[in-house]
Amino acid sequence: MTDITPHRQYLDDVSREIQDLIYDGRGEKVVELLVAQRGLGKMQAAMEVARIWSRMNANFPDAVPDLSPGSAGPASSRKTILVWTFIIMLTLIGAVMTFFGARGLIRAHASKGWPTAPGKIMTSSVERHRSSSSSGSGKSSKSSTSYHIRIKYAFEVDGAPFTGTRVGYGDSIGRESSGYANKVVRRFPKGKKVTVYHLPGNPAECLLEPGIKSHAFILPGIGLLLFFIGGVLICAAVAVARDEREAAGQSAPGGSH
Repeated sequence: MTDITPHRQYLDDVSREIQDLIYDGRGEKVVELLVAQRGLGKMQAAMEVARIWSRMNANFPDAVPDLSPGSAGPASSRKTILVWTFIIMLTLIGAVMTFFGARGLIRAHASKGWPTAPGKIMTSSVERHRSSSSSGSGKSSKSSTSYHIRIKYAFEVDGAPFTGTRVGYGDSIGRESSGYANKVVRRFPKGKKVTVYHLPGNPAECLLEPGIKSHAFILPGIGLLLFFIGGVLICAAVAVARDEREAAGQSAPGGSH
C-alpha cells in the first residue's frame, strides 16, 4: 500500500510533491498547488490538505509532523468550520427568536378572547440585574443595569390550581429604566385580586393584561434582524467560494477554454 523511503513514507494515490510539502510543513504551498492543478477554490483546497494530512498521519503517525497553526492546511479548515458554525448558529438563533416572537404576537392578539379566572397576586417586585463587560485590555469595564418585573399569581381552572408569572407578552424583557417595572408592580401589588386570562385547554399559558403591547415586537424584531444578517453572511460566503472557484479555474492550466 505504501512506498517507504528513509525518514518519509508515502501514500500511493497522492503525489509525492504534495506529500513532501506536507512533510516540510508548507501547507500554504499545497493549497496553491491544488488550486492550480485541480481548479479548487482555496476553501476546498485547504480542506483537501487537511484530509491528506489526516490520512498520512493515520498511516504514518511517527513520520508525519503536526502542521503548525500558521500553516494553511488544518488551520484554514478549522477557521472555515468556525466561520460557518458562527453563521449557521446566528441564523438558527434568529429563526428561533422569530418563531417564538411571532407566536407571542399571535397569542397576544388572541388573548383578548381567552377565558378568564379569578386570581390573586402572590409576589410582586422589581428585580435588578447588573452586568459588566471589560475592554480588550482588561483595564476598564462598562456596567449596565436592567430591571425585570417579577410577579407571581395563583388561580384555579375547573378546581385545578395554577400559577403564572406573565403580565403581558413582552413584559419579561428587562429594561434599562426602572420606571416601567415599578409602574407595573404598583399596579399589581401583593395580595391584589386579579383577573387571569388563560389559553383554552392550557391554563399554564396565562397573563394578566391581554392584547398586543409594543414590547411584544422586541423579540421577533431582534430575531428577524439576526436571521437577515445570517442570510446575508451565508450568501456572501457562498459568493466568495464561487468566485474563488472561478478564479482558480481561469488560472489553472486549460481552465480558460
